[in-house]
Order: sequence, then C-alpha cells, then structure tokens
Amino acid sequence: MSETGFHLQSSARAAVTEDSAAAGALRLAIIGTGLMGTSIGLALRTRTGAYRIAGWDPRAESLHAAYERQAIHRSASSLADAVSDADLVLIAAPVDHVSAIAQELARSAPPGVTVTDMAGTKRRIVQECESILGSRFVGGHPMAGSELAGPGCARADVVTDAPWIITPTARTDPGAIAAVETLIRNAGSCPIRMTPLEHDRMAASLSHLPHVVAYALMGSIGRPLDPGTLRLAAGSFRSATRVAASDPEHWTAIMSDNADAILDAIDRLQSRLNSIRSALADADAERLRALLADGHRT
Repeated sequence: MSETGFHLQSSARAAVTEDSAAAGALRLAIIGTGLMGTSIGLALRTRTGAYRIAGWDPRAESLHAAYERQAIHRSASSLADAVSDADLVLIAAPVDHVSAIAQELARSAPPGVTVTDMAGTKRRIVQECESILGSRFVGGHPMAGSELAGPGCARADVVTDAPWIITPTARTDPGAIAAVETLIRNAGSCPIRMTPLEHDRMAASLSHLPHVVAYALMGSIGRPLDPGTLRLAAGSFRSATRVAASDPEHWTAIMSDNADAILDAIDRLQSRLNSIRSALADADAERLRALLADGHRT
C-alpha cells in the first residue's frame, strides 16, 4: 500500500448506503482502501459472493473511490463502524501503521474476529499484533502489487495466481488460519506458509533488494535529470528502474523494519558487483563471462 498519512481518525464523509448482500455471506472489513485493499475487494466481488465487504480509510476520497468502483459493499463512517459486525478483518495499511490499527481493533472488533494484514514485513508486526490480538491474528503478505498507488489504479487481477505468504506461529488458531487461506484462494491467490523470519529473509532478497537497486540506479544517473534523458532509455533501464516510481516514504518504512535482512542482501550483491568490477578492471573477459553466466537467467 503506497499511500502515506494513514492515521486513525473517522472519515469525514458519511457512510453510503450498503448494497444488498447474499444471505449467509461472511462479513469482511477492509481497513485501507488504497491500491491493494481496493484490489482485493475487486477480486473478491468479481470472483465470489462469499463476502459482504465493509471498507474504511482515513482518506475520504480513497474510501469513496473504492465504493464507486464497487470494491466494497459499504463505506463505513469509522474504523469501529467497519468492524462492528465483522467475521474477518483485512488490514491493508503501511507497515508502520498495522500495530496501531491492531490496538484499535482490540477495542472495537467483536470477540473472536479473525484479523490478517498485507504488510511487506512480518517479524515485528506478528510479534506485536499477537500480543495485542492473540491467537486470531494471522500475518500475511501477497507477493504482488504495483509501483502505482491509490484505488484508481486497483485491479481485480493484481494477486491472481500470485503467492500470498502467511506467517502463522505455534500460537495461531487453526480456524483463523483456515479462514485466511480461504480468503486468499477466493481472491485468486495461492497461500504459502512461512515463519515470520523466513518471510523477511525471502522478501529482503526478492522484493526489498530490487527496490534498493532501482532507487540507487535512478539516483546514480544524476540530478536534475535532463527532460530528454529518460526518453533515450532502453527497455533494460526502464525495467530495472520501474519500481523506483514507488512511494519513497512507504519504502523507507519497509526497509527500516527489515534492515538486517536487507543489509545481508546488499552485502551479497555488493560482493558480486565487486567481482564484476574487478574482472572489467583486469580486462579478464573469461572471468567476466563466467560471472555473467553464473547470473544468467534462462
């Protein structure tokens, strides 16, 4: 979720009228109707009638856009209103706001409600949210998304066939795990279980490091950019820097929360870059070819 400024406050916009929902549908509350929260709402409403979805976001314009796009059935007037009768809560907020939302849920949500999140780091969040919410919290993170932001960029297929990591612990209630895995499958994604530590190490290499590289590569070409410079870029440069369009504040929070694993990943990359640099400096084509071949993706 790329937007920032996610604070616990009531929406200034009044709740809109709820659509009729299928009898017996589970009551889902989506907290955060930015890119990912709205995308999950669209996926669920496109693929299944199993959920009656209430949404809430502190930004009235985001909440209204999610409702207008029919990602949610009901636009709630507050977080407490959104979760008042929920069976399941999906926190679609930045990593540095999840625990505060969990604190509010502990005061507002019905007893026994299952809560999951979508944040890009897991160790701290799982530890804190389990201490707040107990065994009904299931950490989660879909390995999907976009450098774009906001409900207007949401798509029903954002998580289609993507791995969606969940990080239950020995404390996690099996019924909560089952409810979250069913939600993930209904959204078109594939649940995969890991420990919080396994997740953060994996994400450091496969998600967080590529963002570090993209930002560094864009920064290396100098500022200010000539307006014509990027028009000359080949596809390789555009592909390598696509995610540098992501919100720096959002990624500062993620990288800070997973700094130790990201530092290990940076060190491994730096070692490889040093080897390539050495081969170039020594005009050692055979060694260079071997290094490139070792990293060749087929």
